[in-house]
Amino acid sequence: MILTPRLLKIAQLVPKGSRLADIGTDHGFLPIYLLKNNIISFAVCSDIKKGPLANAEKNIKKHGFEKKTRLCLADGLAGILPNEADTAVIAGMGGEMIASILENGIPEGINSFFLQPMRNIDLLRRKIHLLGLKITNEFLVKEKDKFYIIICAEKGEEKPWKDDEYIVSPFLRKDSLWAEYSLKERDKILKAATELEKSENKEKKAEFDRLLKLYK
Repeated sequence: MILTPRLLKIAQLVPKGSRLADIGTDHGFLPIYLLKNNIISFAVCSDIKKGPLANAEKNIKKHGFEKKTRLCLADGLAGILPNEADTAVIAGMGGEMIASILENGIPEGINSFFLQPMRNIDLLRRKIHLLGLKITNEFLVKEKDKFYIIICAEKGEEKPWKDDEYIVSPFLRKDSLWAEYSLKERDKILKAATELEKSENKEKKAEFDRLLKLYK
């Protein structure tokens, strides 16, 4: 089974022997890959929609993993039983959605999190700290011409970061893709700044200047 670069990177990060809660499982590709490669011992495949869950069930049966998985029709982590999983993956959603899922309650036993937000990443980082979780690492993944960020977190108190660090994580600066990623982000900011050139909005211009400095 071939995973997208994003899912493959997450698969490489999941600790061996984990019991996985895959939230928004869609076709169930990630848990199937992890089970085939003996990385996890069990997976809860959860989705809020019946269609994706039916796809996951079909693929799970195809690979013979019915006894090592449980299908769950639920919103976020709501359907995960206490101590049923120790690791959660929440990928391909907006940062605000992932933050809301975490805020609504983390089932007992889940201590590790691999999160892949599509937007509002600074909001998610702040929420992680507010919920008593600790960001342990972050990774950049390039998929075609787009970059994605994977946040690794675990239970444990951490001092709040500086405001700028919630926008550009200190972990990202250590990533091998940082130079390419930061150049692309600067191009986006410069394009937006150019469109604002005729504007009288001095506050917005100052914000663009601040962001440009963060992506050096």
